[in-house]
Amino acid sequence: MLARSSPSDADATRQRCEAAVLSAADLVARDRTDGVLEKVLPCLEEPDELPPWTVSTAANLVSFVRLCDFDFDGALAIQDWAAPYHSR
Repeated sequence: MLARSSPSDADATRQRCEAAVLSAADLVARDRTDGVLEKVLPCLEEPDELPPWTVSTAANLVSFVRLCDFDFDGALAIQDWAAPYHSR
C-alpha cells in the first residue's frame, strides 16, 4: 500500500517515517548503528508533520548513535531539540 501512494501523501509519509524509526530501533536493539542515521534523520526534517512519539524516538536513536561515536555534545543537542516532543 505504501509503495503505491504518492510521495507527497502526508499519511504515507507518516507511515514511512514510523516504519523507518521502528527499523532503526530494531538495529539499535541489536547493537548495530550502521544505517540508523540514514533511516531516521529524514524524519526529523519536518517534525511537526509527525506524531510526537515518532519524533521523540527518532531523536533518541540519533542520540544513541552519537553517544556510540563519542559525540556527547551532538547527543545533548538533539535531546535539547527534541525536548518538546518528549514531553507531549
